[in-house]
Parts: sequence; C-alpha cells; structure tokens
Amino acid sequence: MSTPRVSPAPVPASPQVPASPQRIGGLSIRQTSVLLNENTRYALMLYAPAKFGKTTMAATLDELTRKQLNKPTLFIPLEASDGGGTMSVRAHNLAYVIPETYDEMQKLIPALIEDTTFGGIVLDSGSEYVDRFVKPYALRFPPKDQTPTRIAGVPERSDYQTMGERVRQDFNRLMAVTKHPDPNKRKHLVVTALEKERTDSRGNLTGIVPDLPGAMALASAAVFQTVGSIRIVNTVVKDEQGKASRVSARMFSIAPDGIRIAGDRMNVLPEMCAPNLCEMWYTYVVPAFSAEPLTGESR
Repeated sequence: MSTPRVSPAPVPASPQVPASPQRIGGLSIRQTSVLLNENTRYALMLYAPAKFGKTTMAATLDELTRKQLNKPTLFIPLEASDGGGTMSVRAHNLAYVIPETYDEMQKLIPALIEDTTFGGIVLDSGSEYVDRFVKPYALRFPPKDQTPTRIAGVPERSDYQTMGERVRQDFNRLMAVTKHPDPNKRKHLVVTALEKERTDSRGNLTGIVPDLPGAMALASAAVFQTVGSIRIVNTVVKDEQGKASRVSARMFSIAPDGIRIAGDRMNVLPEMCAPNLCEMWYTYVVPAFSAEPLTGESR
C-alpha cells in the first residue's frame, strides 16, 4: 500500500522592507558608516606638562595640511614670550597670528570658519587662552562679594563657572572649522593645553586632565573627537654587540589608564604612536576611510 504524498507547506513570503526615507521632518537622514571619509578633519585636544613637546607635535599639522590640502596651517600662539611660544618650531616657517584682546579673538573665530586659505588651525594653548582672555572676561562681571583676592585678579568659585562656560562656547565655535558644510572651508583643529592633577578631599590623585577651568577640564573629552597626551616612554634596546641601554622617547597616547582623560572617537589611532600628526593621518586614518564601508554585520 503506497504512502499518500503530502505537499510541503507553502513558505510565507518575506515581508517587504520599506525603503529608508531620505528625509524626515525636513532634515536629511545620514549614515554613521560613512562618517569617516576624505572630508574628515582632526578635532584634537593635546595636553601635557610644560616642555613635553606639545608645540612641536602641533607644528606637524602644517606638514599634513600642505600634503593633503595644499594649504598651510595657521598657528594662534598665546604664550607671553616673543612669537607667542613658537620659537621652538621656528624652523617650520609657520604662519601665525597673535590676538591681543578677547574681542580680537572673538572676531578671529568667525573669520577662521569662513576662511579658505588655511587647512588647519592650532590654538596653542587653551590654558593660556583662559589666563590671557577668558579670566579677564569673567572678572568684568560684578561679584557677589568683592574680596581682596578678586580685586587682585584671583577668580572666585562663581568666576570659574563663567570661565568654564565661556571656554565651552568658544571651543564649540572653533569646532565649526572641522565640520563646515563646504569641504573647501573645512580645517583640521588642534588645541593644546597644560595638564593638571585632580585630587579628592584627602589629597588622593583622582585624575589628570587638561588645565581648563571648571567643568571644561572633564568636558573637553566630549567636545573633541580625539583627546590625548604626550608621555615619556622608557624602552630597552640592544646594540649590535648585544649591549642593552635604556632609551626614553616621547609618544602620543590615547591609552585609557584610569587616570588621564584620553580617547579617540574615530577609533582608528593606536594607544601609543609617534607624535607626528601627518604620519598618524596617513598611517591610521586614511586606511580606515579607504576601506570598505562598515556594515551592521562587520560592527
């Protein structure tokens, strides 16, 4: 007796996935997978102790912008010394401008945003920017209590809140040069700063952060795409005869060590590398956006 033949159950048709809309609420819909591309620019905070090579590293941005964009980099050096602190990099023949007042700086920022001559901006340093411009700006406002120290130019707690908010606004305005809708006006941005230690009520070290006022010391990590420091790394090398010797080298680091604020939102830089912005760009950033576009599966 033959077994009756059973027809297979019909396979349900796959539901039609609606095409993604191009706009919503009048705004263009974009994809994060192509955020890193040939129009991407550095938005980098570099902090370290004095004489650690911040200006020297920042000067390598000029090498990058001339090679990538055929444009020079503009330095804004703010130290009190002749040349604003650029004496150590005079061999680079950098273009620089030194604003003398806070109002001049406020006029400079919108000019930088719309400029097409330069391919990069270096503010050296953010700490000096606070001391020279933002602190006097904050001290213009009448205090609750006019203490002798404030009369002498020492900010009170409320002044630091004003300073922190002013720096946040100015850095956000500067950040516009890195994301201008016109690619010809987009620029790399590097802001340097000294570092400072944060301690708890018992004097225990809780962090090493950029020397910026108020909440900006921590908030800088949210403003800049890349935040890193220059560190001295000791290694042991051997010569041809096998004799070992200790060598110290300066390295740019985004390594999160639980103490320093550091990180790279582009997620392409190694934890430590040579402090050369041009080499970093062509070694790590360009290969990342030249690769196949990211997909959900590859993430």
